[in-house]
Amino acid sequence: MKERLLNIHKLRKEGKTFSQIGKIFGFSKSNASYLYLKAERLEKEKNENPFKFSLSVRTKNCLINYFNDNSIYYDPQRIAETGYAKLSRTKNMGHKSLIELSQKLQEFGYIKNAARWIEKGVKNLREERKK
Repeated sequence: MKERLLNIHKLRKEGKTFSQIGKIFGFSKSNASYLYLKAERLEKEKNENPFKFSLSVRTKNCLINYFNDNSIYYDPQRIAETGYAKLSRTKNMGHKSLIELSQKLQEFGYIKNAARWIEKGVKNLREERKK
């Protein structure tokens, strides 16, 4: 779906009319217009908050569930400060999602070392289990 939206957006920027775009993809002129506007919104959102668009759907949903806040993507520092140990208790937030999250937090400069963030969280979990 995203690829089609990107293609529609690209064709329109190249100067194609909505009628021409509709014929290429096999739908009406008005549907082409609607999808172009949807692609514009997506592009704008992507430029405003690249962190949100870099995460998988599962990871995004887990973060929303943990923080009970749809706007958590606008505050990645809060996610980083919460830490691996607390986030790992979230339903469906498995090790792969946490690795993905740590890599993105590092990529965007919210943590210095993803491996160390995970290591510290695992250590905290082990200490809690001993108690």
